[in-house]
Order: sequence, then structure tokens, then C-alpha cells
Amino acid sequence: MAPSKGRRPLWQWLLIILLNEIAIIFLVVPGSYLDNLHTKEMEMLQSQLGEEAAGMMQGWAEKWFQSAFVDTGAIAATERFFQKSDNPRDPFDDRGMGAWVQKRTEVLWLALRYGFYRWGMFLLWLPLLVAAVLPVSMDAAYQRDIRKYQFSHTSGLTHKNSLRVLSLVFLSVAFMPLLPVSVPPLAIPAVMLLGLLAWWVYWANMQKRL
Repeated sequence: MAPSKGRRPLWQWLLIILLNEIAIIFLVVPGSYLDNLHTKEMEMLQSQLGEEAAGMMQGWAEKWFQSAFVDTGAIAATERFFQKSDNPRDPFDDRGMGAWVQKRTEVLWLALRYGFYRWGMFLLWLPLLVAAVLPVSMDAAYQRDIRKYQFSHTSGLTHKNSLRVLSLVFLSVAFMPLLPVSVPPLAIPAVMLLGLLAWWVYWANMQKRL
């Protein structure tokens, strides 16, 4: 009987999802679709959080993108790679495949740029998350102590399921920047609240022997 394979660690799922997102964007997502998606999200951000928050987030995103890909020369390197200069032939010599790859690479850079905007939206809500973690953790610890001294039952299944929810929340935050669908600004605090609830359940139902 063959030994059963263990579950994939979280970092492997994260890598798989990110690679699939990059592949989908590179192969099929039009640049005009990303532009319209970004415009829609910025309009929602301004209407829900105000122009000041939108301007602050835009400044962060442009600075991060500039530091990560422009100042490092990454974008310039891809432009030089596809530049024909003295050689009129396609870089791949494949009857237009190089032009297609160049266009899709530009779309991928666009997706990465807009992805930094979504990280900026997350950063806008991050102080509230940090402020809420301590009281939520303390309350969960008190609830665990109460159950421990009352000899009440601690659900191992609930504890395990809350950890799964926490993993899903972490994955959603990690792949959110490149997600090729609209992400409303208020969806981010909703996911944070779900993560806090899962953290409370996880801590409150921790096994008594720990």
C-alpha cells in the first residue's frame, strides 16, 4: 500500500496561485480590460473613502512601482530586449511571435503596476487591523482560560477549520493584487474582519494541553 502524500504547505499553494494568475494575465487578459478595471476601482475608492485617501494610495503605488521596476531597470531591460535597432528581424525570428510576446509583456507590466494600487488599498486599512489584533487575541485567550478551568469541551475540528479559514484569508490577500476581477475597497476590511474572527476562534479553541 503506497504511503499517502502529505498536504501541500501554504507557500506552495501561494506560488501555484501566483503563477497561474501571471499566466492568465500574460496569455489572455487584454490591456484595455485592465485599464477599465483600474478606472472602476479608483472611482469606487474616491466615492467610498474620499479623494484624499485615493491620492495618498496613488502616491504609494507609483512610488513602489518606480522603485521596484523602473529604478532597477527591469522595464528598460525588457524594452531593450524587444528593440530591433539595427536588426530589422523579429527578436524571435518567428513571423510575429516576438511582437505578440512584447505586447503581452507590456500588459503584464500594467497588471503589476495596478497591483501596487491594490496593495495601497490594503495598507490604508492595515492600521485598523493592527489595532484590533491585540484586543481580539486577549479576548480569545480569556475565553480559552475560562473553558480550561470549567473543564468544558474544546473543539479540535473548529480549531482546525479556523486555521483553514486563516490560510484562505492569507492567500486571498497575497493573490489579490493580480486578481483580474474588480476588487471593491470595502472588500478588503471585510476580509480582514473574517481573518480576525478566524483568529479568535483559532485561539479560543486551542487545545488545553498547549
